[in-house]
Amino acid sequence: MEDGMKKLSLALFIFCLPFFANAERRREMATEDTLLYKLEIFSSYIKAIKNSVGSKIFKNLFYIIKGRSIDALQNGNLSCAYFVSTILRHFDLIKEWRTSVDGLVEEMEECGWEKILKPRKGAVIVWEKMYFRHSGEWHGHIGFYIGGGWAISTSSFRRAPTAHPWQAYSGSQKKRKIIAIYWHKKLEKN
Repeated sequence: MEDGMKKLSLALFIFCLPFFANAERRREMATEDTLLYKLEIFSSYIKAIKNSVGSKIFKNLFYIIKGRSIDALQNGNLSCAYFVSTILRHFDLIKEWRTSVDGLVEEMEECGWEKILKPRKGAVIVWEKMYFRHSGEWHGHIGFYIGGGWAISTSSFRRAPTAHPWQAYSGSQKKRKIIAIYWHKKLEKN
């Protein structure tokens, strides 16, 4: 019985050896790809934005404040700046992610984002501030223009990124005033 197991183990090892070798080569190639080839930023950026719809990854971010763990995003209720800054940081379009719209706009301007008059696919949109009854505070809103009259931003109702008409509140058709539209030259297609 033991001899049979040794033979089976050896046969399995010989059978799987090419798979292990190929896995190592795939790892090497993945590393080489990041060093040898230019990243197509714009297409990757747009796909990351579109693929974020419905994701709960931007819902929570905890800080220790006065010895207590506090969710700065209020379980997704205030996650728009974190969502946008995470995407921008991922593509090296800002230096630090932010949790407030005002802080993110400041960071964007420091990193070369410029105001434009008309939206372009991939532009960042800043909407007017809105009063939140539960907290008694005013909060701005920020998201991405994805073309065709549509935007993606987080929804306080769904507590996740949502696609919606670009001039409306997320999850609604009600109009919302746009304060600014931003563009970065690194997003130019090449």
